[in-house]
Amino acid sequence: MTKYAPMILLFLIAVSCTFSTTDSLSFDDKVATQAAVAMTATALDQYFKNPTATLEPTLPANLLPTESPAPVPTLDNEDPVKSLGQPSWKDDLANAGNWFSSGSFTSDNTEFKPSSGGITATSAKTSDGLRWYLFYEKKPKNIYIEGKFDVSSCSGNDQYGLVFRAPNLQDGFAYFFGLTCSGGYTLRKWDASGLSVLVENTSADSINSGTNKSNILGVWAKDDRIRLYANGQFLKEISNASLNNDGHFGMFINARETPGFTIKLDEISYWLIN
Repeated sequence: MTKYAPMILLFLIAVSCTFSTTDSLSFDDKVATQAAVAMTATALDQYFKNPTATLEPTLPANLLPTESPAPVPTLDNEDPVKSLGQPSWKDDLANAGNWFSSGSFTSDNTEFKPSSGGITATSAKTSDGLRWYLFYEKKPKNIYIEGKFDVSSCSGNDQYGLVFRAPNLQDGFAYFFGLTCSGGYTLRKWDASGLSVLVENTSADSINSGTNKSNILGVWAKDDRIRLYANGQFLKEISNASLNNDGHFGMFINARETPGFTIKLDEISYWLIN
């Protein structure tokens, strides 16, 4: 049986930094009491070491208001944005500091902070495993979600990407769609049965590999149907109903090879779909 240890759940606070009036806990109390279970860094490294395997907040002006669900386009290999029109919600992160109660948030050796029109994550050490940051308020289910990431110095299997359909902020359950610095992509799932790989590390020409590059990650999630995109190009489709309800979304980083591995989320949007 795989052994696992507790790891701090990272999450982004509401833009207005407020909680429900029925909640008596302070923000600091919430941070101190909210924890999730994840595999240890050693177990994660062993598990994925196969690089060749195939609440409404007060919104700032730069956030678009929630709109009615967009019509569902024909699912082919085209960029979904071409058919979906304006996003239901978008944050260009020009005021990324609105997502933090203080200047930054640190878990072990990984720091998340607002930086130059985005949210930057830096892992000072390798082999610390996944570190993620969830948006507190929004919990959509059937969506196309897209995030633009900038990557600085990295190598090989350093990983980063989108988290989606996290049912709550307590247990860390979610889907993790990530890219590697070497130009691969993976889809992983953490739920009550443990951590599993839904899509093995697979290379794709549409992924910009190497250092000082940008990539746009997209996930189409409708009920049990999940489609993955990189820079507007279709990668793969799977069916999985393990996490089939609405959920939080956010970003993650996993410095597997490069101390000081840094990524920046430049903007994030989603489109509600019927």
